[in-house]
Amino acid sequence: MALLLICHKAKNLFIWCVVLKKVLIIGPPRSGTTALQGVVCSSLGAEFMPECNYLTDIFSLYDRVTTYPDPVRFNYFFKDEGSAVRLYSSLVEKVLSVMGSGGDRPLVLKDPLLSACFPRAADLLDAKTVCLAIVRHPADVMASMKRVRKKAGADWDMESDIMMVYRCYDGIRSISQNECTLSKLVVRYEDLILGQSLDAVSDFLGNPVDLAKSSSPEWLARTGAFESQGYGRAFSSDSAGEGTISLTPEELNRVQSIFSGIMAHWEYQAKA
Repeated sequence: MALLLICHKAKNLFIWCVVLKKVLIIGPPRSGTTALQGVVCSSLGAEFMPECNYLTDIFSLYDRVTTYPDPVRFNYFFKDEGSAVRLYSSLVEKVLSVMGSGGDRPLVLKDPLLSACFPRAADLLDAKTVCLAIVRHPADVMASMKRVRKKAGADWDMESDIMMVYRCYDGIRSISQNECTLSKLVVRYEDLILGQSLDAVSDFLGNPVDLAKSSSPEWLARTGAFESQGYGRAFSSDSAGEGTISLTPEELNRVQSIFSGIMAHWEYQAKA
């Protein structure tokens, strides 16, 4: 729930109208969604919460049954798409009603895998929800994926991760092409850490955003495979572009070949 503050000036008095909104943060894995969540929570005075995987499951199921339905089975269970929307949106509403610590604090939700459900997920969200998406150079994302897989002691299945990450990019590309009814903003990780998108994010949320401040609860300070050195901290330019050192030349060429359309869409240059 972002704070949109509308100022009306009457003589020398300012009357503030506060409208609470939900902020949904998405982006491919390893693209800075956690850092962005911390910055937004700190700026809005919101509670930092774990990834909303349970909500993602509902969105994923809705996406699955409405995008490629079995016509006969679908008609027996839902009759029409409107019935499916009402069912799954009611589930989303019930989950949202009990999330967080309650009260009037803004609600900031984040899950990278939710990116793959867009723009269909927008059907289940009300007009008070805004979507803030972040993308990062695919080569750096995949290099980071490789590092955390190895940190976990697992063999890296590059093709499997490529498929998963590509679906996330594709969902975000859909909303950037106005195939989404929600109010949305897509920013590049590389621009954000340089402060080039800061005004756009602040205007979008209706609240000043400070990239140097981040909400980091104690439970976020973990040592699992997916927690990097800067996990849960504010953005830093130190991490820009360093990810490719983890990819072999063959892997880098493969990644950039698969993501060539994605790179062109967000004006990313190929890495050598």
